[in-house]
Formats: sequence, structure tokens, C-alpha cells
Amino acid sequence: MSTEAPAGIKTAMLSRGDGAGLQAYADSLYAAVSDICGPMSDKTERFKKTGVTSDDMSSEVATALEDVRTILDVHDQPRNLEIAYRFVKDVQEMSYGALEASYGDRPSDTLSDRLIVEIAEERRKRGEVWDYAAELRYEQETSDHMKEYGIDTWYPKTIALFKKWQEEDEQAQ
Repeated sequence: MSTEAPAGIKTAMLSRGDGAGLQAYADSLYAAVSDICGPMSDKTERFKKTGVTSDDMSSEVATALEDVRTILDVHDQPRNLEIAYRFVKDVQEMSYGALEASYGDRPSDTLSDRLIVEIAEERRKRGEVWDYAAELRYEQETSDHMKEYGIDTWYPKTIALFKKWQEEDEQAQ
């Protein structure tokens, strides 16, 4: 999957200091993933006929998730971590299609979990504040839902990290 913007456009997007260009870059990557995953999702509904599974979608998403490094590497943009975090979460949400069409080989799950932990820890070091407790509740609910389909790889490290932070925050009060 090619999600890469032409060099001149990419440079212009990433060089804006207000974060708008970086957000536009992330949005363009998201749109490219959506263009691929949308039709794939429809095919997972008929996976016995099409052969397209949730695992195939996860493979496509894993490729796209590697593009988050470009966002993370723009250190002079104060919102780069926030934008990267949201990009990973939003793109991962497109990774599953019909869950009954999964054999449990979902490469984007482990990758997105690792990336979210990395980005969240960096955000916390920077002193960024966001409602990770709400994210924890959402990911726990989603993880429980995924387990009903034999998928036990939905953000386990992220959930553990957010639980740890929640405990630390409660003890600090």
C-alpha cells in the first residue's frame, strides 16, 4: 500500500510550525488507508466467498502504521505526539472488518499496542494531559468484545500501562 505523499507536498506539509500541516499529512494517510480498508471490510462480510479476512485487513493496517514514524520524527511540532497517537488509534479501528472472519493472525494489533505505549509514555513525559482513563475504559470494552472472536491481542500493554497510571494517580491523591 502506498500512502506516501509526493516529496514536495510532504515537505510543505511537515514544515508548517502550527501543526496544521502535520494534521493534514496524517489525514491524507488516514484517507489512503480508508480507501483500501473500506472495500476490504465489505469483502470480509463474505469471507468464505472472497477469501478476505480480518487478518488481511490487519496486515494492510500494519503497513500503514509504519507511516506514524514520519509524524513522530517531526520533533519541532508541539502536537506531533497527539497527532501520532490519534492516527494510530483511528487507523487501528479500521483493522478488523467482520470479526468472525479472523484466524487470529493480526499483525496490526501488536504493532499498534507497542506504538500507543511508546507515544503515551512520551506524552506523559512531556506533561501532556488527556483523558487516558476514558481510553482505558474504551480499550477494555473493545478488548473484551474482541476476545469473543478469539482475538486476545487488542492493546494488552496499553491497558496495563493505563491501569498502572490510574493506580499511581489514585495513590498520589
